[in-house]
Formats: sequence, structure tokens, C-alpha cells
Amino acid sequence: MQFSSEFEWISPSGRGLLTHYMPAHYSAGWWMDSSTSLAEAEEATYALFDQLKSVALTRNVLLPVGTDYTPPNKWVTEIHRDWAVRYTWPRFVCGLPREFFAAVRTELAERGVVPSPQTRDMNPIYTGKDVSYIDTKQANRAAENAVLDAERFAVFAAVLTGARYPQAALAKAWVQLAYGAHHDAITGSESDQVYLDLLTGWRDAWELGRTARDNALASISGLVDTPEGSVVVWNPLTHRRTDIVTVRLEAPQVAGVRVRDSEGAEVPAVVEHDGRTVTWLARDVSSLGWRCYRLDAADRPAGWQPASGESIANEHYRLTVDPARGGAVASLVQDGRQLIADGRVGNELAVYEEYPRTRRRVRVRGTCCPRGRWSARRNRRRRCGPTGARWASGWWCAAGSARSCVIPKP
Repeated sequence: MQFSSEFEWISPSGRGLLTHYMPAHYSAGWWMDSSTSLAEAEEATYALFDQLKSVALTRNVLLPVGTDYTPPNKWVTEIHRDWAVRYTWPRFVCGLPREFFAAVRTELAERGVVPSPQTRDMNPIYTGKDVSYIDTKQANRAAENAVLDAERFAVFAAVLTGARYPQAALAKAWVQLAYGAHHDAITGSESDQVYLDLLTGWRDAWELGRTARDNALASISGLVDTPEGSVVVWNPLTHRRTDIVTVRLEAPQVAGVRVRDSEGAEVPAVVEHDGRTVTWLARDVSSLGWRCYRLDAADRPAGWQPASGESIANEHYRLTVDPARGGAVASLVQDGRQLIADGRVGNELAVYEEYPRTRRRVRVRGTCCPRGRWSARRNRRRRCGPTGARWASGWWCAAGSARSCVIPKP
């Protein structure tokens, strides 16, 4: 690493946090537990200290103790007591991370030194983690949202219609979500076989939540007085919401669809997938409330159309992409504030070259050895429609939506 183990990690907002990057990994100190005697454990601890002090920013060195599925280390408190009796320096103190950071801050203040500011992503490149297994995070969040929505609306369905509350189904769904929340599950660091096993759990939780939610909404939507051909849009959040709504039709509309609100005013809409999906902006839907919309046949289809230019915008966002850099986001301005750092791009899909594997280079599970070279995707298309504009790479600016610009669309 090009800087000390303690540094100031700068967030996108510009605020910093004193951070320690654990140069010997989070379980470095655990291995003293394998020592057969206190003296041997102390020797192992001093050897680790001797290595770690070379990268420490201050006289304070952090040696994490513990790892997965392990009892408390049997030598930690013994070393703490015995070493203090025998030596005055270095001191081995058993403490908490906050005590370590407090000591670092105190010494830095005394010396008039500041930690090195860093904005880089400190995570290593994992082929099966963080980003590559993003589908596991999305599956978990989709299941959580479905179950939470089901709990809310099932209560109203039980009170208003007498429907039975799906307690057993929701309890099983939460068990599946809790099981998948393990730090080697939702993190994406699992093996391929475990990945496949976990997907069934998230799928089960999502199916249970979706079924309970849809049944509850069907029950209470029947109480809403609406004309034939209407769609009832519900808001499961605890605040008023203006957001994109997509309806999937059983019978496709060959020509087009005209969407009208409860007052009869026409709402701009986009028809996709051969007339099977209709999308529009539902405005100001109250918390745990609803709005009604009517879908009528239209003479002309209203879909996405190719358009020139490299920017899309609405009242809140302006997004600009750079075709020369693979269609990555060169600028994203929210309410006048630039969110992309100078010289950087967002939404970048990069393919990294790796060093070949040899007997001398052991490939750790899920990791790779990048060479530094990479290539990016090229030629992304801009499209416009009744509800706004979008890039084929997945960014959508919907007119009137304060967050639709950051919603990826397939």
C-alpha cells in the first residue's frame, strides 16, 4: 500500500472518516491461539507487531483478534497481563477499536499531523463478490420489500375484509431472509454451490412475500369504487410518493394505451414489450394510500424513439454520457450539484485483464490478480418518450420524478 494503515477515507460528500485498512487481514491476531504456551503466544504476537508497526501511522498498532466460527482467543487477556509485568514497551493492551482510534487521534493532535486523505475504493477486485454477485443483493432487497409490504397491507386486509393474516408464510419468509443475511452469504463471498443454494432461499422469501402482498392488495383494492378498466396504484411507504409505475397487462394492447387519472386528465405513458407493459408517473400518492388510473385504447403507440445528443434531463437531474469512454456517465448534476468527480466517470462497466495463474501464485477463493489494463463497453443509444428520456445503458430521467434518474432500466 502507498500510505499508512491509518488514513482519512473521504466520502462522496467530502466528509472524511479515520480508517484502518487491516494490512494483515481481520483475523491476523487469531493465530496466536494455536500456540501451546503463553510464551509462544507472546512471541507470535510480538512478531506480528514487528511487521505491522512498519506501516502504522502512529506508535499505536491495531492487531485484530478473532475470525469466523471461533470461541474467544485463550491467550488475549493472559498476554495483556503478563506482558505488562515483564516489559514497559511495547505495551500490549486488550481493548476496543474505539480506544485504538482515540489513541491515534490523540497522538496525531500532539504531533500536529493529519492522516493521508484517500478517495479510492479500498475493496479488492472479487470476481464473485460485491459487484459480480450484485444479483444476490438485489434478490435480498426485493424479498425484504415484498415481505414488509405484505405485512403492512395484510393488516389492513384483515381489518377491512376479514382476510386471514398470513402469519406462517411471513414467518418463514423472515427465516429465509435471516439465513441469507450471514456475512458469507449476502456479501457474495460464498462458493458457487452455496450461491445456488442461497438463491432458492431468497426466491422462496420473495414468492411468499409477493403472494401475501398481492392477495392483501387484491382484497382491499376491491373496496375501492372504480370504473371498469381502472388500475389502483398503492404506496407502501410512510410518506407521500411521486414515482414511476409499470403495469403488466395480460392482454397486450396492439395499438396503444391512453392513461387517465381519477380527474380524467391524460397522463403521459410509455407502452413497451409489444403492448404488454405500460409505464407512467404516479404523482403524490399518499402514505399507505392509493390513486386510481384508467387505461383506454389509443390510436397510436407511445414507445421509446431514438434521439440524438448525449444528455438527458428533468426538473431535478441532468445526465451526460461520453460515447468515447464506453457511454459511461461523464456528468450527473442533481439540483445544481455535480456528483461525478473531475476526470472520473460513473456507471462504468470494465473488464480487467488478469495475470496467468501459476503454481507460485495461489488464487484465493473469489479473488483475481488484475494487471491494471481494462476495456469498457462502447456505443450506447439515447432514446426519448412521453415520460422522459433514457440511455440504453440503463439511466432514465422521468419528467417530474426526483429519483428516477438513478433507477436502472433493463
